Amino acid sequence: MAADGGTKVRSYLAVLHGVMMQLGVRSCGAFVNRGIQLSLTALLLTACSERPDPANLALPQLSAAEITLVQDRVRKTLLDPDSVRFGTMNSGRAADGKVPVCGLISANNIGDEPFYGVLTTVDGKPLFTFQLFGNDPSSVTEADQMCRGAGVALPARG
Repeated sequence: MAADGGTKVRSYLAVLHGVMMQLGVRSCGAFVNRGIQLSLTALLLTACSERPDPANLALPQLSAAEITLVQDRVRKTLLDPDSVRFGTMNSGRAADGKVPVCGLISANNIGDEPFYGVLTTVDGKPLFTFQLFGNDPSSVTEADQMCRGAGVALPARG
């Protein structure tokens, strides 16, 4: 079976990283400074990045039960739970089983407000803990940073 483009690129980057390590290169900057053509700079930066840009990831979808849990938990914290409308929710899957979730809600016509939370299992029961942010620019930036730190993109605001 033929490998897809992403698999081929990852394989190539793994080989490139191995070559760099054999040459004793411990950072991309040193490798570039040793005379590698500038046309390879973008490839090298990709090979040496610590974390992928979440906007470019194919993220797993939440199950219907997970969506219901997230929505119920968020609604329970609001003064007018019937007024909330949920927008897009993006999620990830961590090796430890935790599921980071980033999404948007709109309540009482105040505009989209981002949230960041984590789905976990405690004593065999699912649990969603989250933080709701305001819709001002600094709060949205903070939410975006938390989401990106978990490897999940904050959905675009409408």
